[in-house]
Amino acid sequence: MKLNYIIDFSKWKEGNLLDIKDWLEKTILQKITRKPFRKQKLSEKWKNDIMFSIINRIKEKKPLNIVLLFWGYKHFWNSSSPEVDWAELFFIDHIIEWLKPILSIYKPGIIFTFASEDIILDVMNWYNIEDLEKYSNSFNDMLDKIKKYFPSNFKIEYIRMGKDIYNGEFVKKEVLSLVDERIKEFEDKDEEYQKQYLYRTKRNINKSNITLEDEIRAKMIEDVFYEVEEKYSEIFFTDDKIYITLTWWKSKEENIFEWLSIWSTRASIVDFWIWKWILEDNWNKIIKKIVSQNQFKCIKDKLKINYITENIFENKNFDKLDLLSTKLEII
Repeated sequence: MKLNYIIDFSKWKEGNLLDIKDWLEKTILQKITRKPFRKQKLSEKWKNDIMFSIINRIKEKKPLNIVLLFWGYKHFWNSSSPEVDWAELFFIDHIIEWLKPILSIYKPGIIFTFASEDIILDVMNWYNIEDLEKYSNSFNDMLDKIKKYFPSNFKIEYIRMGKDIYNGEFVKKEVLSLVDERIKEFEDKDEEYQKQYLYRTKRNINKSNITLEDEIRAKMIEDVFYEVEEKYSEIFFTDDKIYITLTWWKSKEENIFEWLSIWSTRASIVDFWIWKWILEDNWNKIIKKIVSQNQFKCIKDKLKINYITENIFENKNFDKLDLLSTKLEII
């Protein structure tokens, strides 16, 4: 199977720049929040915040800056771990499709920032620091290979919050100094509250024989980390950026910042750094999907391996693809 059959890089290139002088701000807002890319309904507050960012960037004739904060690792259950794979590439293909109508009407273009919060993962979820470095390096290597295909007014940057924005070791030390007190407060809560609060913590812990104490400590480190990180990231969290999220916040209630929530591909809602990629041949239409662990277990015996004949990446994770030739139902 040829690479351009999966990812058509020629579609990434820009067309002629359209001249839209009237209602430019509203047009960009409509394009950036449109279905089917937006997953959750936007509040009026966040819609106004996005418009504020758009107006200011247009006024200054600067690129829009869209930011995705994510953990910056490949989940240990995934056979591609610790490096990037097709899921990251599928997501980039998806965001270019999402943003291309804006690139065609706004000459300064867009900077899309992947902001990794991997600095805390070794103490929170027991991830090996060397593996986190491998993920970061492989992500940047992938970007180096594909950036020549980007529209001329589109740029992707990959930053690591604990290295590029604040002193990660200092933040980590402060988090650990506060976590024991937070654990004591949590242990005073009733059992049902604790169960609901920890409901998906265990799946992210990279160790055997996980105890309840491990889960509580991991979740409390996560909570304290967000608070401490925000304190030292004021230079980064500015009003002129547009922040997005995927499924880390599953519902509107969990999305406390009311950030714009988007799909990871046209047919997927799960996070690209955690779950598994496949191609689905859905009645002769090839669909890029990122599936959960449970979905993958249900279909793995039906998958056919397709080897890539022209792998442009120096990464074995791009040597082959799993193809599902029957329709996959969302589980």
